[in-house]
Amino acid sequence: MRNRRQQQRRLVELVNQRIENAALAERTRIAAEMHDVVAHSLTVIVALADGATSIRAKSPEKADAAVERIADVGRDALADMQRTLGMLRSAARVR
Repeated sequence: MRNRRQQQRRLVELVNQRIENAALAERTRIAAEMHDVVAHSLTVIVALADGATSIRAKSPEKADAAVERIADVGRDALADMQRTLGMLRSAARVR
């Protein structure tokens, strides 16, 4: 009986450890994905801002269009982050 209980306890610990490892792996994957999305968006924002600055004197309309695009990219990045964080929060509540 004693060996059976020890075996069950070890099995439960092993299952719990695997669940924790899977959760950690998923959080790591989501964090990497969020990093990629944010880094890409920031790269686009910086490129557009640099372009708007350099073209402002010659073509204010194009500079204005670039600034509008900066705002769009920023809003999209924020929405992506909120969606991803919402998934993480939902997963945390389930556990």
